Amino acid sequence: MKRLSVILFFAIILPFTSVAQNNDFLLAIRYYKDGEFAKAAPLYYKLYERTHSNSYFNYYLQCLYQQNDYKTAEKSIKKEIKLHPHDTSFKIYLGQSYQMQQDSTKAMSIFGKILKNIPASTQDYIKTANDFISIRALDFAEKTYRQGQKKLHGKYSFLFELGYLYFLERKWNKMINAYLDLLSFNESYYSNVQMRFQSALYNDDGTLSLLIKKQLLLRIQKYPSKTITYSSHSSTLS
Repeated sequence: MKRLSVILFFAIILPFTSVAQNNDFLLAIRYYKDGEFAKAAPLYYKLYERTHSNSYFNYYLQCLYQQNDYKTAEKSIKKEIKLHPHDTSFKIYLGQSYQMQQDSTKAMSIFGKILKNIPASTQDYIKTANDFISIRALDFAEKTYRQGQKKLHGKYSFLFELGYLYFLERKWNKMINAYLDLLSFNESYYSNVQMRFQSALYNDDGTLSLLIKKQLLLRIQKYPSKTITYSSHSSTLS
């Protein structure tokens, strides 16, 4: 009977919790879009405490930065670092906090230590790069992938991830080369690369399409054995 009561309690309370969380989420978005950061900040922090999603914590920090409240941001980050000492996300947030305060020396020191101490695993390199991307430290994201290529001795190329990074930076030639290099030794990525190209071409004025075609033609000439893959891509751009 006691067990049944507990089950009934959760069955009743959980829907209300979910509704409250959704309301906070919608309010936080509205306040953020309207520039009411003082109102949005506590809601994002409440959402973070409920879900432990770093995305909410990041938005909470952005609200504080918009108010120039660097002291509260730094204090909150350091608290999370103590609670989660092995999660590099919060250390990267701390580096960003110093960047916002124009203290690039401290920020670069933190970022450098993070790069130096990444465990030798594909997932750790991808996670660290994603954390850098989340604060728009795209140069450090690239350094992370490049270091992973060397430290893992080619066990994983990170070319798919680099292609997306160059897409974010609008570095079209580097993006194209990363994806085509990936296909040159792993054609199983064909559909994924095709979708990435199509996404990049969505608002293209013709410039990117021309660059891709040029690179495809060069690849077809240089690697005749890969003609099927590269020709397929070329035909999708026609």
